Amino acid sequence: MASKCALGQMSTNHHHLQVFDKGLCLTSNKFIDFSRRLSKLEGRSQIVEPNSVPLNADDPGQLLLEAYRDAPKLYPELKRYAAFSQGIRKIDISFDFVNFYRFFKVTTGGFHEQGDPCGTYTYEVFETMPHLNEVSCFEPFRAKICTLTV
Repeated sequence: MASKCALGQMSTNHHHLQVFDKGLCLTSNKFIDFSRRLSKLEGRSQIVEPNSVPLNADDPGQLLLEAYRDAPKLYPELKRYAAFSQGIRKIDISFDFVNFYRFFKVTTGGFHEQGDPCGTYTYEVFETMPHLNEVSCFEPFRAKICTLTV
């Protein structure tokens, strides 16, 4: 998916993670791709300060890392423990309608009774991204549905 927000790419293997004038932009054409990419970024720490990555599970910093990853807006002073996913500024997504309904937890017309969601992520993941400024949603054939800005 070509994103209008891109100024450059992180690398040719990561065309879905782009740098634009206001930070990182994550783009995905499918829900499964979005889930995989976000999962990878959640597991990678930004090493911007000394001692910002716990070396093992017994390290006292591990609790601080988990606290920040779960509630970065509540603990902004722990930003040195941020994951790459918490540096995302913009998200461009294009899912099929069923996955959009599941991602945004649509319950109208009994949709929630149609079975288990196809993945673990919902719109609530945005709460773990303290710097997220914009989410653009596109229909599968690339017509823009909406843009949500903070």
